[in-house]
Amino acid sequence: MAKRLTSPYDRSVDYAELAGSVASLSPFLAVTASGRSTLDFQDEAAVRALNGALLKRDFDLDVETPSDRLCPSVPGRLDYDSMSVRYAASRAPQDFANLRMLATDINEKSLAIAKSNAERNGLAEAISVHRVEPDGPIFPPAVVDSASHIEFTMCNPPFYGSAEEIASLEAGKASLPFAICTGADNEMVTPGGEVAFVSRMIRETRTLGRSRIKWFTSLLGKYSSIAPLIDELKSCKILNYHFLIKDTIAREGVSPTTAGPSFPLKRFLSPATAPLVFVPTTGPRRTADDNAVRDRVTDALRNALHELVQVGEQAAEGRDFEWSDEPTGGGSGGGGVAQPDRTFRVTASRNVWSRKARRVAALADAAAPKPELSQEQVEQAPASGVTKDPPPPQQSPMLDLRIEIWTTTARETESSEARDGPASSASSSIRLEGWWIRGLDQERSALEGLWGFLTRRIGDAVREQEVGAEGVEGKGEAGGGGGEMEGGGGGAVGSRRKRRKL
Repeated sequence: MAKRLTSPYDRSVDYAELAGSVASLSPFLAVTASGRSTLDFQDEAAVRALNGALLKRDFDLDVETPSDRLCPSVPGRLDYDSMSVRYAASRAPQDFANLRMLATDINEKSLAIAKSNAERNGLAEAISVHRVEPDGPIFPPAVVDSASHIEFTMCNPPFYGSAEEIASLEAGKASLPFAICTGADNEMVTPGGEVAFVSRMIRETRTLGRSRIKWFTSLLGKYSSIAPLIDELKSCKILNYHFLIKDTIAREGVSPTTAGPSFPLKRFLSPATAPLVFVPTTGPRRTADDNAVRDRVTDALRNALHELVQVGEQAAEGRDFEWSDEPTGGGSGGGGVAQPDRTFRVTASRNVWSRKARRVAALADAAAPKPELSQEQVEQAPASGVTKDPPPPQQSPMLDLRIEIWTTTARETESSEARDGPASSASSSIRLEGWWIRGLDQERSALEGLWGFLTRRIGDAVREQEVGAEGVEGKGEAGGGGGEMEGGGGGAVGSRRKRRKL
């Protein structure tokens, strides 16, 4: 995914400093007993003054926000803007410095305010406003056809289905919201609420998403809206969708576009993207040190990946499986964040690890004549097993997996024993984590099949090493023939260690 855009709000806003830059905020400031400047977020005039000051100081924008219209938080909207641009850039990296925006609304007053703000800030050429019908398409042809193509859409839909729903939700809250919310009925209420509104958008993506618009995104105001919208996405056979939950606000991105060789968007951290975990077991009388186990695991993983490369190379259409690895040092990296000992990156364009695929490849390999390689060709072949031949035409990728090899610290081992009790067989302090980086939900079973294949090979290798050192009593237990898989045989589990974001 494209690099996150820098935000001036990565640290808390200093209101006194802001008022020093924009004097119109000063009348709304109050000083706490500790001497810190603050303001009353239940005062709608103070909230508007704050957002106006942020827009002026940080973006040199003079924006009118009438008292009978919504006044969204500037930091929150900048975060959404940044996310939308990153979505689009993940599919087609490019310079978005000269974006042209098409703005739509059903309300004449809101359109007039938007147009006035654009003109006041010299953006009339970059922002065009269009009125749409409440019961018509969210993306009407007249608007869509005014641009040659649309990289992404953004939406802040009416959250509620009725004024009664708003009153009921407010009555059920134990305390007031942090900040006052102002807004016209057309901004707050729509028949069926945000689920019905975004469902209409989803249905429209089935045609527009394959020809005119690359990414569709929307804010959501209620966590309860996620499940019915996932059902709607699946019913429309849209599988490349992502939900990002932040501060109880759900942000939903949809891309039904599947044509072309580009990867689906990088997957966000969620229960579906928590790591697959495998811990090799070494029997009740383990004698090998951790370095020896780690080396054996690393070699076994390399051999298993190389085996799949060879299976993929039997395909006439080109290379189907590639991998690379690099040491990452272990210990702590920048900012004290723990680092794995070694990281592998795996890219697959089709399933080459199933029994059928390996059987077909073995038969083809047995029937094919074996060319003799010159000494120079042998010496030039890289260690990862990927040849230096010119790459074949790019294929549509299936999934992308990052595999990390960790050495568990003694403190983590002790805390695990205190929580779960001593293990019946000794688990090594070596831990494998598989992070699903890219791929569609429909490839989940294939991902788990790949993880099962790799961990079985690693478990067998660890068991063979122990048999050689101690005899048959050192055979490994269940979980890959010599290891334990958390999460039910390759299922997703969370990591107890503080993790870097994907």
